This record gives sequence, C-alpha cells and structure tokens, in this order.
Amino acid sequence: MSERTGKCTNYTTCTVAYRNQPIAVAGEFVCPECGVPLQEIGGAKRPGLPAKTWAIIGSVGALVLILALVFTLSRDGDEGATTKNPPPAEDTTPTPLSTPAPVVTPQPPAPATPAPVATLPPPTPLPVTPPDPPEPEEAQPAVPTPPVSVETMDAEFGTKDIVNVREAVIERIRLIPSLTEAARRTLEDRVGQAKKMGKLITVPFDPAKSVLSPAGLEQLIVATASPEVTKLRRDLAVVFVVLGFADKRGDEKANLQVSQARADATAKALREKCKFTNIMHSVGMGGSDYFEKSDLAKNRVAEVWAVLP
Repeated sequence: MSERTGKCTNYTTCTVAYRNQPIAVAGEFVCPECGVPLQEIGGAKRPGLPAKTWAIIGSVGALVLILALVFTLSRDGDEGATTKNPPPAEDTTPTPLSTPAPVVTPQPPAPATPAPVATLPPPTPLPVTPPDPPEPEEAQPAVPTPPVSVETMDAEFGTKDIVNVREAVIERIRLIPSLTEAARRTLEDRVGQAKKMGKLITVPFDPAKSVLSPAGLEQLIVATASPEVTKLRRDLAVVFVVLGFADKRGDEKANLQVSQARADATAKALREKCKFTNIMHSVGMGGSDYFEKSDLAKNRVAEVWAVLP
C-alpha cells in the first residue's frame, strides 16, 4: 500500500497540527495522534470545515493550551508554598501610629540691618600758609646800578693777552653748575681751538631782578652799535655766548634761576632790539663772588662773549 502525506487540522488538541508538521501514513489516512482525518498535501482536499473556521478553532485551541499551562504552573506554586513553613501569625495588637516629624521649611535669612554709620561733619580745612618763596640775592640798600660797559676785544693767538683771556674763559666754564665733567672738558677743548675770543659787553642788574631796566636796555643798544661789535655781529661765523651771574647771598637754587633769567633776557634783547642774527647761547652760572667778594653789585651781571672758531 502506497504512503500518503498529509497535515492534521485539529489545532485544538493536537500538537502535531499545532506544529503544522507533514505526516506520512501508509494505512488509514488519519492523524496518528488525535485520529482526525488528514488533509492531503499536494492532492485533492477532503471535504470538511472551511479554512477560516479551522483558523479560528486553532487560535482558540492555542489560547486554551496557554491558559491550562498557566493554571498548572500557578497551582504547583501554591502547593509548594503550602509545604513550606507557614509565615508567623501576624500580631493583632494594634501598633500606635508614629507621629511623623514636622517638616520644617527653612526660612530665608532676614536681611541684615546695616549698623547706623555715624556721619561726621567734614573736617574744617586748616589754613595753609604757602611757604615763602626762596629769596634770591637778599635785598640790598638802593644803590645806583652801574652802566653797561663795552670792552675792546683784541685777544688773538700770538698776542700777549691770550693766556689771560683763556684763563678767564676756563674759570667761567668751571663755574657752570650743570655741566658734567665730560662736557666741561669738551668746552675747554673748544676754547683752546678758538682763533679769537673775548668779552665784549657787561650788563649790570639790580638786586633780585632779571629784567633789563629801560636805561640798561638803551645803554645796551648804544654799546652794540659800536664799530667793533657791529663788525663782529655781521660775521655769521662768530658765536655769541651770554653768561648770567648772581651774587652768593640767598638761596642757591633761586640764584641759579635768576642767573639764567638774566642771561636769557640779555640774549633776547640782543636778538630783538640789537638785531643780532648769529648763533647765540645763554648760560646761567648761578650765585658767584668771582668778580668781587666785597662788592656784590659786580656779581649781578650778564656778560656777552664773542668766539670766532
């Protein structure tokens, strides 16, 4: 007898049908597990329920199997629990409920009240008495100011007076307070290289004054109009040096300022009133008793020197 292959359609209780396994049988064409007629694979279908009905039946059967399995497992668990030691009987004495601790809500810190600040009245400024300015050249009794003097410049190399002129110039260079040693040596070298030099004019000043008086200015204009001075100032190679002096009485720094102011005032008068166009330098020599220690008036002067390189 030939074998036939089919599938069981009993999805409710047959595991072979649930697994959808093909079954080969040689005898009666039924499911060997549940006895339901098989549906032949590849052949003509036997009459039976519609496929949709079988699908519903299979779903219901699978659900029944799952419920049965869950029930069985839960029953086994209950039975196992009964075999264990039963839990101790609960204490039926009522337990007083514990009063929960009150929840304290933190309060923000109160803003600190600033301590009152004592307001003091503004201090009364003390009267400040400005220091007395240094007095240059202590005031002297009123004496007539000497007139502007003009000297003859005849000192040339080879003449007998050149040594005296050089010594006079070097003495004045050594009196300059602001010179460094190197600058002092440079000036002395230039004096040694000069072809001709000499003092032309001496301009006197009143005590503690650095401005030419109207009479002194007029005398300076007349002095510079002399033929010798006119010839020198027309030679642009001639350099004029104006030296300002003060006497040694009073404050040293103030005397230096006065001496510089006298040199500047004389140089300004030479340019603006006497029409000098040559190179000109003004140097404050400070307080000095170089000219005369006993006669202070002779130290309150400005000198005009001419140097021909």
